[in-house]
Amino acid sequence: NQITSLDLSGLSHLINVNCSNNLLTTLDLSHQTSLQILDCYSNDLHILAIKNGIGNGNQLQFFGNPNLEFICVDEAEVQMVQLLLTTYGNVGCVDFGLCEVDIAILIVILC
Repeated sequence: NQITSLDLSGLSHLINVNCSNNLLTTLDLSHQTSLQILDCYSNDLHILAIKNGIGNGNQLQFFGNPNLEFICVDEAEVQMVQLLLTTYGNVGCVDFGLCEVDIAILIVILC
């Protein structure tokens, strides 16, 4: 596909989203409180927002996004995302800061 934007904000009961192999630059699934599986690999993502307030350790695949700069996740998912970043070869490229006013964490890839 050649999808460049995806608005799923009105679909609050999504469990599985696969939007891989597209041209997405931003993906905001922060309102998807039922989301369990996300495959968004091989896009042109710069921002990935999956902080949805439940921190359920989503099954997540986001490799193949060489321009990814920001990932917003729940605090409970930080370790999983750090492991994925290491697996994807982004060792030593992570810094932490607040994503929003609450306990969410913004992972900033500095490389």
